[in-house]
Amino acid sequence: MSQTVELVLPDDQREELIDALKEELVPSIAKASTETFTRERYKNKKDICMYLGIGNNTFDKYVAAHVPSVTFGKKSIYDCKAVDAYMKQCERFY
Repeated sequence: MSQTVELVLPDDQREELIDALKEELVPSIAKASTETFTRERYKNKKDICMYLGIGNNTFDKYVAAHVPSVTFGKKSIYDCKAVDAYMKQCERFY
């Protein structure tokens, strides 16, 4: 059995409460979302591009040929550790 409680506040207090909640919740949600995304070791091409902050064509031109992938039918997945290792190698040259 659930009950509903209505809290009536003046407009200024209501806005202050909303702002305080946003200030606390938005960064926490963003951090949790980012941590979940970066924790996954294997990603598809779209997610690897997001992970690297590059576009699909840039990935194809500069990265894809240098990192291994596993293909299941039409879907390829990439190991983030292999991508990170390749990017680390590139640091020496640029």
